[in-house]
Amino acid sequence: MPQGVGNPTGTLSIQRNKLQLETPGPSTLDKESMIPILSAMPKNFLRFALPLACIAILIEYSEVKPSFDSLAESLAYTTTHLSDVQASINTPGSGLHVLSPIVRDMLQIIRESKLDSYQLSPGLGRDPYVTQRITESAWPSKRTQSSPYTFYLLEEGPSSSDTTVLARGAEVVLVHYPAH
Repeated sequence: MPQGVGNPTGTLSIQRNKLQLETPGPSTLDKESMIPILSAMPKNFLRFALPLACIAILIEYSEVKPSFDSLAESLAYTTTHLSDVQASINTPGSGLHVLSPIVRDMLQIIRESKLDSYQLSPGLGRDPYVTQRITESAWPSKRTQSSPYTFYLLEEGPSSSDTTVLARGAEVVLVHYPAH
């Protein structure tokens, strides 16, 4: 055996998120010494396990690790509490607690007033979170520019005096414009 090549037999392991090759003798390995080790491994190892190990190492040291951890926790909960998750999915109105107070306010007014359409004031319309969430949660009520019903923030208020306040929430007010 050439000097410094090392013993071509050894143990490949992952310890503390590091891929390690433990060999008896010198630790310097070159291409010729790796060929017997790699050829002794099952063919499927190189095809599946090695790429998965590389992905796992990348995830461990990347910025997306918190997202993967959260996904793993969510999947673990879902699989162990499947009946609770299914009941939550099948319950009308479940999940609304995650919406912001402004969106919950508007949604409650839309449902109580049985509005088919509504529009948002300039102040509310500038917030992409509010516009996205109210559009999603208020369905089948539609957000249209031609609606006579407009939501305003309490501090914003309508600019016209020919309006009627139909409902007032903790964060918003619903105004009717008769001219529409």
